[in-house]
Amino acid sequence: MTSADASARASSAEASIRRRHVRRLRVWQAGRLGITSFPPAAGAAWHRPLHYWWQAHLLDCLVDAELREPDEERRRLIRAFPRAMWVRNGFRWTNDYYDDIAWFGLALERAGRLGLGDPRGLRVIVDRLAGAWRRDALGGLPWRVGDEFRNAPVMGPAAILFARVGEDFLARRAVDWLRSRLQRDDGLVVDGLRPARPALYTYNQGTFIGALVELGDLAEAERVASAVEAKLTRDGVLVGARGGDGGLFAGITARYLGEAARAGSAAARRIVLTSAEAAWGNRAESADGVFFGHDWTAPAVIPTAAAPLGANQAPNGVTSAAVPERDLSVQLSGWMLLEAAARL
Repeated sequence: MTSADASARASSAEASIRRRHVRRLRVWQAGRLGITSFPPAAGAAWHRPLHYWWQAHLLDCLVDAELREPDEERRRLIRAFPRAMWVRNGFRWTNDYYDDIAWFGLALERAGRLGLGDPRGLRVIVDRLAGAWRRDALGGLPWRVGDEFRNAPVMGPAAILFARVGEDFLARRAVDWLRSRLQRDDGLVVDGLRPARPALYTYNQGTFIGALVELGDLAEAERVASAVEAKLTRDGVLVGARGGDGGLFAGITARYLGEAARAGSAAARRIVLTSAEAAWGNRAESADGVFFGHDWTAPAVIPTAAAPLGANQAPNGVTSAAVPERDLSVQLSGWMLLEAAARL
């Protein structure tokens, strides 16, 4: 794959997802956010459900595209995006889920580097995360307000965000917490504690690797990337987690593997480029653009509003609502992957 091919593929992903999913915000006409399914579900015109953290990754992908190929129309979209989220989120920057706000903080910080973020929103998020650290014996950040669950989904992105805004002490403390509480002997991190969640999810490895790269722990980042390649890929391709929130997992992993690859990780580079070839090779195309599969090793399905779908698209009797490719999360994952490949 040449650099021109990689860029063209990422551009195709962007154009398709913006055409299908980006819609004007009814309560503020200048703002646009993503609708969470295509074909649209009931409530889409009002961006219901909002899926706060999916919107964060949409903004992150738009920043990826702007870095790849600057465009004034996209810059206007990015510039208005933080305020659109603030308005749609009830004139608040945060919600009750600390992992959600860490993701949006990361997107705001990256947009801010282009002069297109909102420093007020970023400061609110960083302060909220910094103030949430538990002072009990377990320590760490809770998953959400009023919850005792401590997990990698919040600690990983929070560590990256702390590092990027210059809060190195907090970043190091978060990474040390992950090492001492959730990291296995093979380098991979399990999901969480209190209650214990020994499950392995790709995106938790991705954010751990991303935090290690930010802190300069490149040898450990390579070790974890090698463990991901050995245990969480199929023929070198990152495994998927179907639709819903899981649709974002592989793409997030690819994003931070891309960061590790640019820092010199050979394993990370192999995973990103192999996964990108598989996702592109198994894409589906229609008049609505390209669709990426929830499993990059298998042909993607084109969701339709009709039910059941044709046998050539999905098993008989499966309706479009049950097709993971309908979810914005799944499509963003493919887009993230292709942007990571293009940057390599």
